[in-house]
Amino acid sequence: MNGTPRLRSAFPQTPQSTPTARRRQNAQNAPPADTAKVSTGLQSMPKAPTQTSAASPLIPFDTIDAPSQRLYILLFYGILHAWRFYDYYNLVADDTESFWAFLKWCGFDLVFIFGIPVLQIPWLEWSTSFTALIWGAHMVLNIILMFRVGIPIHLWLFGFLKAIQDDEMGLMGRSVKPGHIIQNASLILGKQIINILPEGSALLNPTNDAFCIGGGVNSIHIPIQINQTNPVRMEILHIDLENTSSDLITLSAKDIKKLRNQSKKEQKTSDPTAPILMNYPVKKTGLYILQRVVDETDLEVQAHMSELLVVNCPQARIKSTGSNRCRNELSDITMEVEGAPPLKVVYHRFMNGEPHSSSFQSIQPDDFVSPYGKQKSSTLVRSGESDLSWARSHTVSVPLSETLHHSGVWSYTIDEVQDALGNKVSYGAPGSDEEGTRASGKNTAHHQTLMVHERPKVKLSKCNYQKPLQVAKGRATALPLDFSSSGKGPIQGTVHDLEYIFTKEDDLTPNGEHGPLAVIQKHTLKSLQDRFYVHESGLYTLRSVSSAYCSGEVMEPASCLLQNPPEPEMSITTEHIHDKCAGNPIGIRLDLDLIGTPPFDISWIEEKSGSPPTPKSAQISGLRGQIILQPSLAGKYTYRFLEISDAVYKQVSLGDRVTQDVKPAASARFTDDSPQEACIDGPVSYGVRLQGEGPFTLEYELVHGGKRSKRKEEDISGPDFKIQTEPLKSGGDYSLVLTGITDRLGCKEFLDKTAKFKVRNERPKAYFGLIEGKRSLQILEGKKVRLPLRLTGKPNWMATYRNLEQPEKKLTILLTRENDALEVSQSGTYELVSLYDANCPGSIEESGKRFDVGWVPRPGISIPENPSMTLSGDRYIKNAVCEGDEDSFDVMISGTPPYDLEYTENIKPDKGPRQTSQKQIKAALGVANVRVDTMKPGIYEYDFNKLNDANYLGTKNTIIVVEQRVHPRPDGQFEQPGKTYSYCSREADGEEVIPVKLTGVPPFTLEVEIKHLSGRSRSPEYVTIPNIPSNLYELRISHKHLQHGVSNVFIRKIRDSRGCQRRLGADAKKVSISVHDAPTITAVESRTDYCVGERLSYTLSGTPPFQVFTKFNDKTLKAASPDTSFRRLAEAPGAFAITGISDNASNCRANTNLEATIHPMPTVRISQGRVTSINLREGGETEISFDFTGTPPFEVTYTRSTLANAKSGHKSKVLETRVERTDDFSIKVKASEEGQYEAVAIKDRWCAFPRPGEDGARSRKGQKLLQN
Repeated sequence: MNGTPRLRSAFPQTPQSTPTARRRQNAQNAPPADTAKVSTGLQSMPKAPTQTSAASPLIPFDTIDAPSQRLYILLFYGILHAWRFYDYYNLVADDTESFWAFLKWCGFDLVFIFGIPVLQIPWLEWSTSFTALIWGAHMVLNIILMFRVGIPIHLWLFGFLKAIQDDEMGLMGRSVKPGHIIQNASLILGKQIINILPEGSALLNPTNDAFCIGGGVNSIHIPIQINQTNPVRMEILHIDLENTSSDLITLSAKDIKKLRNQSKKEQKTSDPTAPILMNYPVKKTGLYILQRVVDETDLEVQAHMSELLVVNCPQARIKSTGSNRCRNELSDITMEVEGAPPLKVVYHRFMNGEPHSSSFQSIQPDDFVSPYGKQKSSTLVRSGESDLSWARSHTVSVPLSETLHHSGVWSYTIDEVQDALGNKVSYGAPGSDEEGTRASGKNTAHHQTLMVHERPKVKLSKCNYQKPLQVAKGRATALPLDFSSSGKGPIQGTVHDLEYIFTKEDDLTPNGEHGPLAVIQKHTLKSLQDRFYVHESGLYTLRSVSSAYCSGEVMEPASCLLQNPPEPEMSITTEHIHDKCAGNPIGIRLDLDLIGTPPFDISWIEEKSGSPPTPKSAQISGLRGQIILQPSLAGKYTYRFLEISDAVYKQVSLGDRVTQDVKPAASARFTDDSPQEACIDGPVSYGVRLQGEGPFTLEYELVHGGKRSKRKEEDISGPDFKIQTEPLKSGGDYSLVLTGITDRLGCKEFLDKTAKFKVRNERPKAYFGLIEGKRSLQILEGKKVRLPLRLTGKPNWMATYRNLEQPEKKLTILLTRENDALEVSQSGTYELVSLYDANCPGSIEESGKRFDVGWVPRPGISIPENPSMTLSGDRYIKNAVCEGDEDSFDVMISGTPPYDLEYTENIKPDKGPRQTSQKQIKAALGVANVRVDTMKPGIYEYDFNKLNDANYLGTKNTIIVVEQRVHPRPDGQFEQPGKTYSYCSREADGEEVIPVKLTGVPPFTLEVEIKHLSGRSRSPEYVTIPNIPSNLYELRISHKHLQHGVSNVFIRKIRDSRGCQRRLGADAKKVSISVHDAPTITAVESRTDYCVGERLSYTLSGTPPFQVFTKFNDKTLKAASPDTSFRRLAEAPGAFAITGISDNASNCRANTNLEATIHPMPTVRISQGRVTSINLREGGETEISFDFTGTPPFEVTYTRSTLANAKSGHKSKVLETRVERTDDFSIKVKASEEGQYEAVAIKDRWCAFPRPGEDGARSRKGQKLLQN
């Protein structure tokens, strides 16, 4: 083996250090002459390179070979683990944990594990990473053991030992196997087997299913069920539906075997007694009757009266009748249904996507009567009525006519059709082709889509008998057609065909109706945007309207009279107008006679020598009119009339001409007489244009308040004159009236020109408004504020103001509202200087011309001094407190609440790094209470550096610093926590000394709690020891504070000379004081009657281990109990008693008398404990005997299960469970059903026993005992 080549990854070969190995090595190093004498068939392997001294083992293999070194390492590793678990046992016994033990074992493991690879021992040359992984696993083990992590290692160990040796102590003091006692199968013995001989049967179509052929189904399989038989021949009678001819179908043994094998593969049942359902294929319709069945014994098997009717599969389709309908028409759809009546059709109607399901039932031809449903067909056939014509396929047409009262898409889809036998054919299953066709809207044999269109409507608008339609001769106009529909709005995207009656205007009857020469004509509009133009005069009456799919309705008005009126003409009659005073011509009057259709528009050109032509026009509303041409300037005028237009004809040329020579009379008018608004105490001026021969004398009046003030202006030479009134002192409405004018010739003309104006009643005014009842306000520094202004007058206003702190600087502002505001951001007194509104200058109200604006002061803080808070230099010193004590101080805040105060807390702890944190206080009043931090001892500084109030945010600077010293709280602990100090209840006095170590500044006051875990009182007691002068103290507990049992002593409170104290909680270390007394034993259960196999459990009190003295069947025994529980397994019946007990803590023995009676388990025997079998015929009966032992009354539970089949490997199944009760030691029960009868449970007066492993059996624990 030494010469065997090794892989690079294999374990290194162990060096041989035995004498034999050394001799072999010497032989290999001998001269070649010696080695040449031995020949081998293998080529020599190349020599491995010589290893350096660095790879050689630390201990040479010549001294200790490699296997021995590995063995020594393993032994040393085991010793370390034994030591480790010994330390763990001590920690568990002392109820404590040890950090130093954890460090010790981590160090030992580190040296041992990392030292192994240094030895260079083969198979133990680990890599660094693997070595670190092993050390990490040992460190986790050390954490679990030394810190007593709650992993139940001892429970795992005890469970492992229990699995290896599952023994329990019996009442006799011997180890017994609980399984041999509890699972005693001999208590229930015997079994009764009853076999019922089967009776075979055959049945055609056992589930009465419906079958059909057609519609893609060319053949079907008819079911034949056989039960408890193996047929070799079958005869099936077939009767044709069409001609009622019959033929006999014979199935041979080979055919039946093939059908049986195929059926067994499909059913996959393991029950040999289960019926077999064979499927025989047929391709013809008709009535199939199972007539005869012969089994393998050549006996005829009972064939139940059964038959199967195969008909043609039902079908349904829709006959297409077009896909367009009109609203309110009938759907006019016909369904053709084919099959064995009566038939049923289920269809869906979709109206604009909304589904509605419906169906037709009892579809059959007229006078058709089907016997199917009244009585079975087999009865009809076998009674001599072989007429099966009712089952033949019939075709029935079903009309579906319903009113299409909504427009849109209507779809009809046949979902399924069903015949009288229950054969159902579905067409519209989800995912089928029919479903896809329905979604696409295409019509198929089972789907019909109808497009329901709206019906058009038409009428004439703005034209009737009273308002004819007029058009110029030779021109066409569009008939005013107004289209609509039976739905909402007109029908878009379709043609409209119109049919109308036309009668020429000359052929109308005297009453305006159509005459005998009326003609009927048609016109087509391709869209609603097309127009129907007509030009011939006459009466047009709409007769009908239709769209591309539907005829419509003609609404009223439906008639329109088209007329061609005559062209407009005009004749002129002239009359000159003369001045009454001087007799000069001042104008001309034209009387016009017109022909045409009013109104008329006449246009002409006015020509004056020396002036450009001026176009003029006038409108005459009737057939007569008058135009007065009275120029204001003297001169010769010519008027050329150009054209005339009426309601029908436009711009018909005229050729009339009129001339006149005008010398106008004196007149005057305002150049602008629009209403004006004037300011009070101000004049008003109006411009006047004068006409005639000057110079002129102008008379006018100023009317106000019912009074007239006449004025006269003389020797006015120019054509333009300006009237200016004196300042008006009163406000209100004024009228300036031109009353007369006189020219150069002295002719005076009356004037009635009036100009109205209004004088405002007061001057505009301005003043500052009030804010909260005053004209003063405080604002935040740097913020803007709007000062209210109150204005009277007419918008807009221009106001001038100034700040009295800078009186020379005046500012102007534009104001648009009567209640406007002046926006300012500086403090001071603001004064209004002047005001102008849209028209007039204003005044400033003296009482409201100033407004004072001031700044709100910023917030500030201060610390009130008191005996606990003093000022020292630049900071406040707060009295020292103890660690964890509650303390606080007040901060006075000025400003506007609420306040947001931020400060920095700097902590300089006695131990550890310095800490800084930012904190915040929200205060609603002027005093804020700051709760100081006392969690750690040290020096605390509170720097208040930011203050916000309701007005100002972000006031940052170091304002106040508060400093406080926090003293550490004293502490104390037992020098040996977890130790138990023992006491005896018989000792008169003498107190145990418990050493306590205290930290802090003496003297101390110590308070301890004594918690009694047992005894007369479990209420804790508290003992206070004052004036402890040093840090080490020996605690002596007075005997009067102790009780029997175990008491735990806790340190609850320590207070030192500074007044600081520490309260220790529930996690404080403790010591225990055990006051021993005589042990006691108590039964866990109060009953005294037990059964064999049950466990008797007792609770012991005292200090383990215990000695328990027992007596069983007059035999005295002594047993040891290592803990406070004592349990024994009752392995035999008899009388058991516990007579005494002693523990390890005292020398006294407690005498007891705990008695218990162990009862034997009851037994039951079926058929005297044997397995018997009996065969019965149908209706037979036998008896099953039960024999009991035990204490009456008895209750036996037994089951009937199926017979097991060893060949098929099928287990028996429980069919029923029965219970029998008796006071006798034996009973007999009658049985007539097949199966295995066996007992599964037995119960007597005291005990109960279920068969082991039986499902549903109840355990003995908690069984109710049977009573007489």
